[in-house]
Amino acid sequence: NKNNEIALSLNPNSVRANSTKGLLLTESKDEKIRLNAELYFKKALNLNPNDAVSHLEISIFYAGIKKDSLKSIYHARQAFEINPFSTDCFINLTSLLVHNDKFEEAKSLYESKKGMIPIEVAENFSSFLVDAEAKNIIKKGENWTKSIDIYNTAISKSEGNLKSNLYQFLGHFYDTYLNDDENYVYYLKKAIELDSTTTEKVSDYYNALLENNQFKEAEQFSKSSIYIKAIPVNIKKTRKFYYYYHQQKNKEAVELIKDSVFKNNILIKLLLYSQLGDKIKVYELIKKENPNPNAKAFTFANLKERDSMYYYMNKEGSNAPQINSRREFDPYRKEPRYIEFLKKNHLPIIEKYNGKIQ
Repeated sequence: NKNNEIALSLNPNSVRANSTKGLLLTESKDEKIRLNAELYFKKALNLNPNDAVSHLEISIFYAGIKKDSLKSIYHARQAFEINPFSTDCFINLTSLLVHNDKFEEAKSLYESKKGMIPIEVAENFSSFLVDAEAKNIIKKGENWTKSIDIYNTAISKSEGNLKSNLYQFLGHFYDTYLNDDENYVYYLKKAIELDSTTTEKVSDYYNALLENNQFKEAEQFSKSSIYIKAIPVNIKKTRKFYYYYHQQKNKEAVELIKDSVFKNNILIKLLLYSQLGDKIKVYELIKKENPNPNAKAFTFANLKERDSMYYYMNKEGSNAPQINSRREFDPYRKEPRYIEFLKKNHLPIIEKYNGKIQ
């Protein structure tokens, strides 16, 4: 930040200094400051309309902060046309196309350029395409079994890391969209049988065991060479917190979060204090930190404050599939307001969890 200010003072018309200033502003917690980033991105592009990096950065800004998909895709196309050999430009454009339901264009672009990008990136993006297409079935209100068919068809045609990625996505689909923890465990286990070196997959498998109440298995797995090698120390501590939290071993969890790793982890503190019923600490944290809607929904679910819980569940920015996957919401799944939440977000209504629809 300091070096960037020096660069701007030395040359206010530096393209890179202006676009970097914009990028730094997007990291602010203050929305007004984040929005001011647009001025610096635009100045950089006025100075050099053919700068791929500036087009890429303003594309990400429009997608993530201003939520303007048209402008975001426009600048993503410009960045890719200027530098079609950039992996970052390729991933940004194709990802935006997928998120805006332009699957055929994304597939066509991927097929034409996949030989030019690293194999790992190609595998990751290929599995991402399958995952997005399967989830789009839900968004369109079609039967969720079609989504499962899309995953399984792709799995049958793949091998190695790509197959592992698809198993991971399928496991997450069962967890988030269907609240099916047994299949979450089943498919994450298949994923790590093919690739046990990836921190995310190994951590996900451990988390799946916890969510499925397989605490003994989780404890055994945490002592395995796979887990020890793949998981960094700080993530091990975070996973250990959830090991205690999901079993409501609150005394152990309280001791654990004294570790400096948890100093700025607001979600974990909210989860624990709300599970303890400590409303004073919960309200202090919420007032001070203003966490995202999901964190507030989890918190009020634990506190059994239904009106606040449903308010944040339905607030813009909440992640409905993630909410649907969590045990904090188990007591509410058959309530009319929860059923309406599922319908609003095109999430399947499963009789096992939500009861019969009247």
